[in-house]
Amino acid sequence: MKISKILWFFVMVTLMLALLSAVFPRDGFDVFGHTFRFPSVEQVLTPRSVKLESAESALLKTESALEVKIDSAAVSDSLRHLDTLRFYEDFFTLNESRIYCPDENFEFFNTFFDKLDSARTKPVHIFHYGDSQIEGDRISRYLRSSFQARFGGSGYGVVPAVQLIPTASVAQTCSDSLPFFFAGGMMGRRSENRRYGVVAQTVRLDNDADTVRFSFTSRTGNKFRDVALFVGDVDSAMSATAYVDGLAVSSKSLAQSSGLQVIKWHFDKGTRSFSIDASGRSELYGVSLCGCTGVSVTNIPLRGSDGTFFTTMDAGTLRSMFRHFDTGLIILEFGGNALPMLSDTSDISKYSRAFGRQINMMRNICPDAAVMVIGPADMSVKVDGELQTHPLLEPLIAAMKTVSLQCGAAFWNMYEVMGGRNSMPVWVNNKPAWAAPDYIHFTSKGADRISRVLWETLMMYYDYRSVKKHSFEADE
Repeated sequence: MKISKILWFFVMVTLMLALLSAVFPRDGFDVFGHTFRFPSVEQVLTPRSVKLESAESALLKTESALEVKIDSAAVSDSLRHLDTLRFYEDFFTLNESRIYCPDENFEFFNTFFDKLDSARTKPVHIFHYGDSQIEGDRISRYLRSSFQARFGGSGYGVVPAVQLIPTASVAQTCSDSLPFFFAGGMMGRRSENRRYGVVAQTVRLDNDADTVRFSFTSRTGNKFRDVALFVGDVDSAMSATAYVDGLAVSSKSLAQSSGLQVIKWHFDKGTRSFSIDASGRSELYGVSLCGCTGVSVTNIPLRGSDGTFFTTMDAGTLRSMFRHFDTGLIILEFGGNALPMLSDTSDISKYSRAFGRQINMMRNICPDAAVMVIGPADMSVKVDGELQTHPLLEPLIAAMKTVSLQCGAAFWNMYEVMGGRNSMPVWVNNKPAWAAPDYIHFTSKGADRISRVLWETLMMYYDYRSVKKHSFEADE
């Protein structure tokens, strides 16, 4: 075929597209429930820009800003501290990975950090709530291992008595089929009495005569030392016996009570596997698997939840269980499941107000803990036949950030750290893949990668406290 004919064909196609785009509505037209759209000439001749930068190289740029660099070793101590202080404060103001703190208070986490400093003598607890993005102990697992490597500890935190979704850290089995209830999400029924523990789940023992065995095995090599079973609404009596290697360690019983009760066991040498035999009508709110000291991070995923369930929980039960722990940090990672229910900015405002009420409740129930909200990751949907960032995601994140700060919680913009608009396809196509083909969830490797940035950022705020203290000392 001659070149002139090819050029003529191209010109005719372009003219036809121009005619169609001028005649047909810009938003397309509906036929039997289907919307048909025609691309404009600009869309054909000027294709969308595609991010060529890999997800790894983009994150490395962000992480390079986490390294403190002082060019001259000849400056005085006071100037060196001043330069370092400015470095941190510039990071907290400008870097994509920064944590937004209420009133721009860069010392927002100091009470939590004080607890970390004492973690080698007494335990500190972090509770990580989220949706399916954290299922299987994703994100929580990396944070747990990082905190424990720096501040000590071997505990996993609190696990539900019955674990429906396998995790990478603790294997669990139950010898019977028991009724269970979730405070939020799509995994089970709601409890009529609204009593849930810190893992937002309740399991009921309904038969006085039957004994149910709950078994727990460490998948990471960590040993269980301090174990506690949280029980409520005991009808007449309840007993529990712990077993290690098939041998009974000790049996304990509880009298009738409507309030929270705790059965504790301590294993001097630690164990990687144990079981509990329980009988008697009661509610089980979870089992804590913690060390005598150090940091424990509890992973609490609620598949399908938008994070607005806390205000539906009985505050008394939740408060009583929180008081058992020296909680330093509560992480709320939600937002993604709200998007399918949002149609405009008015809906976003309603959701953000509801989410603000959850923050207020958690701060009231556990006033000594810092609360940090993690916004949703990038989510891709088809727009004009192309995978693009959900149109309402950015205004949703902006609203969540605003309400978090107003309610006294910090906010970490995971979307921004990923690379912002249309970053999810880059994560999906990364080698190895950092996100799943659903263009919503991280893979295990991707979850570890984003967790690493979060951990390094948190430690920037931790180290800033020491730098600021030394700066004042140098000035004196």
